[in-house]
Amino acid sequence: SMLILFTSDLHGKRVLYEELMITVEKIRPDILILGGDLLPKLSHDEDIFLAQHSFINQYLLTFFDRLHQKHILDILIMLGNDDFLSLREELCCKKNSNSYHLIDNSKWTTSSGWEIIGFNLVPETPFSLKDLERRDSIGDGVLYPSVSAVSSVANGYKVIDAREWFLSKCSLSEEIAKLPHIVNPQKTIFVSHAPPYGTTLDVISNGAHVGSKAIREYIETNQPLISLSGHIHEAFFMTGSYTAKICKSLCLWPGQIHCPKLDAIYFNLDDPISSIRHTCETAPITQNGRKLLKSPFGLEDRIDFDD
Repeated sequence: SMLILFTSDLHGKRVLYEELMITVEKIRPDILILGGDLLPKLSHDEDIFLAQHSFINQYLLTFFDRLHQKHILDILIMLGNDDFLSLREELCCKKNSNSYHLIDNSKWTTSSGWEIIGFNLVPETPFSLKDLERRDSIGDGVLYPSVSAVSSVANGYKVIDAREWFLSKCSLSEEIAKLPHIVNPQKTIFVSHAPPYGTTLDVISNGAHVGSKAIREYIETNQPLISLSGHIHEAFFMTGSYTAKICKSLCLWPGQIHCPKLDAIYFNLDDPISSIRHTCETAPITQNGRKLLKSPFGLEDRIDFDD
């Protein structure tokens, strides 16, 4: 029997990480999975690369050490579309042997044979950082060719042309086809930063579905027992649901709208359906939760909540 705790989109909010520490102490999971967007969010009024680099070295690595000092658990992480991809190397070179495992576009296997496969690419957004963004399908056009786009480099970021970026990269559907083979779907957990398209889990505040069709097709084809995702904070607020079913796959997504309380999901692998719990299942959205929904780069068709 293994207890899984999953959360995503903490965006460098220390109050949420400290709530995560409390949650781990309370429920004592065997595996903690962080599904992307771990680092401080993009902002025009600061050196965001330096802020993310400092957060890793001054807080995040110590946070993982504190978890291990109190609990025996495996920590699986991936970066998300708001995290500078060049900082992945920082996470790789600074980690101790078993302090955490990076599962972006790779597979990690438990001692009991469960396979956990991570995938961190997302469909194109109107936001600036493009490291982990791709056209969803190879035939898709570029949705936001005029956005002020950047990609990360070793010590910061560079300005790029959004159209050239997307046309030079493989599509998300091509990239997801490169994932490791699923040996046994009934003992597989698939973790994607973006949710599958067309469910209760990918609805933004104007009612549009913005998940990935390629991720949905991957789930339909491979039917992992559990699919976990993040990326879209407010779908829980819009639909009232943090679960969906695609074929035989149970899709779960915690959202992140109750700051300073943590939105997280936990379940037991012996009986995931009946054991699912959400840390803020009945709580109303908070003022700080609303602020997490706001885009610093002006997503024009996204309805911001009043402060």
